[in-house]
Amino acid sequence: MGANIALVATVLRVYNTVQMGGLYMQGFTLGTGIAIAGAIVGFAQLWIAFIKLRMELLKPRLEVYEAYGKFLGLAMTHGTKRGDPEIAVVYDLYPKIGFLFGDDVRRLCEQILDAETKRRMSEHAIQNSSTRRDEYIDMNQKALETLNKCREAMEGTFKPYLNVSTIALPITRHFQSLKMWMATKMKKPPAG
Repeated sequence: MGANIALVATVLRVYNTVQMGGLYMQGFTLGTGIAIAGAIVGFAQLWIAFIKLRMELLKPRLEVYEAYGKFLGLAMTHGTKRGDPEIAVVYDLYPKIGFLFGDDVRRLCEQILDAETKRRMSEHAIQNSSTRRDEYIDMNQKALETLNKCREAMEGTFKPYLNVSTIALPITRHFQSLKMWMATKMKKPPAG
């Protein structure tokens, strides 16, 4: 914010010169300086609104990430059972994924849900079936392998959406270069 104030102060610096009998900035009128300052303030407000929107998206994205991570951990360790609250949370959050994330996260979450459904069905079938038991054991093993692959891919897939360092891009260097450019353009006119 200090860089913004310094930049506005540089733009608004008006040199009182005797030449031409009034207030001038070198090559600019006072009105032009005020217009430039207004544009800078407008840009700053737009940038702040952009950052605020990204910050507001962070909380629901983190909620989805944590819910699917917890669900995946439960699925891989003990397995989910009908009535587990984690299942309800994950299925309630699923419609939001399309609005909060890209297709990569949506596909990953679909794979997690599909693999856990197959794993649960195969576990139930293994306990209740004796004729196709080997087939269900293979199905269960493939589902667990898919869940493991999803666990490995989860952090990398979610990272671009949860990376806090990209919320406010380092824009201060742009303000600094603009300030330096304005300082070279605003030198006092030669007396004479």
